[in-house]
Amino acid sequence: MQTDVGWQYQGVNSLMDWFLAMFVLASVDKYKLILMVCWALWTNRSIVWEYKEQSPSQVFYMTSRFLQNWTAVVASSLAIAASSDHLRSWQRPPEGWMKVNVDASTGLSLSFVGLDAIVRNSYGEFVAAKVWRYPGFFSPKNTEL
Repeated sequence: MQTDVGWQYQGVNSLMDWFLAMFVLASVDKYKLILMVCWALWTNRSIVWEYKEQSPSQVFYMTSRFLQNWTAVVASSLAIAASSDHLRSWQRPPEGWMKVNVDASTGLSLSFVGLDAIVRNSYGEFVAAKVWRYPGFFSPKNTEL
């Protein structure tokens, strides 16, 4: 099976066999790109109904650039985080105590906020977790409050 981007394997005659070969034999970078291309093709198919269809080549090259940019941003963010002196890590509570960490999320175009909590004991072991969804429009700042 041959592709326009040169990803071919001898003796592969179906799309399913090609995917299996790619996931077994591909490098980690190629594996990431394959997943991104699948996501982009799915997204492109979904926006066809909005009359914004792109060719497979456009989808592939857009996805390739997106993955390169995303990888660069993640790498630079990790470098900045590693060099920061003010980073704090999670601290265990005192012996016999439990600690509850909470977080919230929202999207301005969504009509709900998400809240979550996780409980850990003094050994750092998971005890319980809970996720809530509340209707309403809140800014990210107000959601975190």
